[in-house]
Amino acid sequence: MKIIAINPPVEDFTAYNLWAVPLGLLRVIEHLRKDGHTVEYVDLLDGEGIGELSSTPPAFRSWGRHSYWKKEIEKPAPLSFIPRNFYRFGASDQKTEEILSEIKSADKILVSTGMTYWYRSVIKTVNTVKRIFPGKQIVLGGISATLIPRFFEMEDVALIKGKHPSGKEMTEIPEDIAGSLKFFPLHLVEGCPNRCLYCSSSFLHPEVKIKDIDLQVRALEEWNKRTGLKDAAF
Repeated sequence: MKIIAINPPVEDFTAYNLWAVPLGLLRVIEHLRKDGHTVEYVDLLDGEGIGELSSTPPAFRSWGRHSYWKKEIEKPAPLSFIPRNFYRFGASDQKTEEILSEIKSADKILVSTGMTYWYRSVIKTVNTVKRIFPGKQIVLGGISATLIPRFFEMEDVALIKGKHPSGKEMTEIPEDIAGSLKFFPLHLVEGCPNRCLYCSSSFLHPEVKIKDIDLQVRALEEWNKRTGLKDAAF
């Protein structure tokens, strides 16, 4: 199949990239490609060519840290009392439609989800996908899809709640995407031994597991050889 995998933009008062990548989505892309599918990755939050002249461009700092493209937008009514500006981080609605319209066809579209309070931009992205690829299956996965599935079920999408249904441990990410990163993400431990009441970690990962560290070390070494970069985020 021809599959599009989307990392959607974010709407919030503030957002900054302190070594953030949609690691789960990237692993799913690598898994699907190994199964013979064609998967195109569209990063609408932190990708190339997603900015506009009316947006503030990202500023880059040491060790791969940077801000996102951002543009001030109207605050949602329930947040109107907060005396701060509200922004779209990443691609605007218009830019999202422009980027996705350049893709000629797709059999299925995957959309990742992050923080629960970022659901607005996820739903906007889903609606844009529906207009451009009518009748195609849209699959949501990730944190919000697992924690607040009812927010998305009414949008006529399929949901992957929790881990990828294959049950396989996926620790690799696509070489072409890794090669564009300014740092290499290493996810060595899944879950957390603490059970803080405000945190969903224990809900998303009930058990603490050590990942395949040797595999990730080899991937880090290969990435270093290809890029010459040395920063890694654990």
